[in-house]
Amino acid sequence: MKPNILSQRFFKAKAAWLVLAAWLATLPAAFAAIGITGTFPGVNIDDTQTNHIYSSTLLTDTVTNSITVTVNFWPTNVGGLTPLPGGVSVSSLTNYIIGPATPASAQSTLRSLNFTPRNNFITVPNTSNVVFNISFTDATGTNTATAPATTVNITATNDDPVVTASAPTTYNINDTAITNKPFVHFTISDVDDGGAQQQTVTITMSDTNNGYLSTNLSGSVASNNLVYTFTGTSAAATLAISNLVYIPASNYVAVGSTTTNTFTVTSADGYASNNATVKIIVTSINDPPTLIGASSPILVQTGTSVLPFSSMNITDPDPNDIATNLNGQFLSLSVTLTGTNVVGSIQAGGNNSGSSYSITGVDPPSASFYLRNLTYRPPSSAVSGTNQMTFNIIVTDGHGGAATNNLTLDVFTVAQAPTLSGTQTGLHVNDN
Repeated sequence: MKPNILSQRFFKAKAAWLVLAAWLATLPAAFAAIGITGTFPGVNIDDTQTNHIYSSTLLTDTVTNSITVTVNFWPTNVGGLTPLPGGVSVSSLTNYIIGPATPASAQSTLRSLNFTPRNNFITVPNTSNVVFNISFTDATGTNTATAPATTVNITATNDDPVVTASAPTTYNINDTAITNKPFVHFTISDVDDGGAQQQTVTITMSDTNNGYLSTNLSGSVASNNLVYTFTGTSAAATLAISNLVYIPASNYVAVGSTTTNTFTVTSADGYASNNATVKIIVTSINDPPTLIGASSPILVQTGTSVLPFSSMNITDPDPNDIATNLNGQFLSLSVTLTGTNVVGSIQAGGNNSGSSYSITGVDPPSASFYLRNLTYRPPSSAVSGTNQMTFNIIVTDGHGGAATNNLTLDVFTVAQAPTLSGTQTGLHVNDN
């Protein structure tokens, strides 16, 4: 009997399927659903932003339904995964482990991982890259899934510098004060670059005529036409300006009047700037007049007039109370001749003033002129020995200031040689 061709073909096909089934039974994972999808190749943020790197990632494993996920990134000093959610442990300081857990649970935890950059760590305006890698292994320990790396590009953002002026922000001083440090309560700060960002600090004055800043104690501060600058870190700038000393202009305004100078301190980091101000109110205080050039004693011969004050000079640095009078403060001048036996007289402009002279409401140059031109006229008759007197000179400024000087005056008469009169010549006498 001939073999049945159809039967033969059936048994051959059945044997082939049995072989295929046996092979498939030995390789279950090869055709199972296992993998990581939904990651991003790159993420762009700045150093003030956080990011859920794996917010859209899918974890799939239909073989064991239990996986252990590993996440790591490098470099680790630019930021971190904070705060860590529950179910995450750290291994070797760089690997973040999730699980063992079901793919769904591990995926939920993975999506909650939040990367926080280290603010102000990257130098402005640079960018730093952090590379993330993710993988997982199922319960068999042999099946592993990975995904392409994700690069987080972090750009440093600039923070504005801060200039803080703590109280007092107004100083009241007089025009002779030379130790005032108006910026000792100023603080300049900038968090960028870990506080190392360079600052250019500029100090300007509202009135450059009534004072200046001395840099003697702060040599690193430069001055150019009364604009003061410093370049360095915010901490160094704070120290440098704290040692600046304000020197007010003396006698800039009339006694009792005030001037106000407002200082603006500006700190610029190349991207932004900030400023603060401080005000100094200066009161002009009175300076007494001065009386110089006196010479004593003054020797005067009877009958000979002299200018006893011709070399004297009166000065007063204070300005006049009337702004249009540019020759100085109004003064009062008096000269008095005193002694136990006052002789002679003081003359002004050819007029006899007796033993005293005075004038008021004159500026220093005029007072000097009147004093120098006073004449002392001694008596014409002889005096025996010397007659000693004193000139009392007083100059006052009407604000409590005064200058005095006492000059000794000696009046004398030159002694004449004795003479013989009434004699005759040509007389003859004999010896009896």
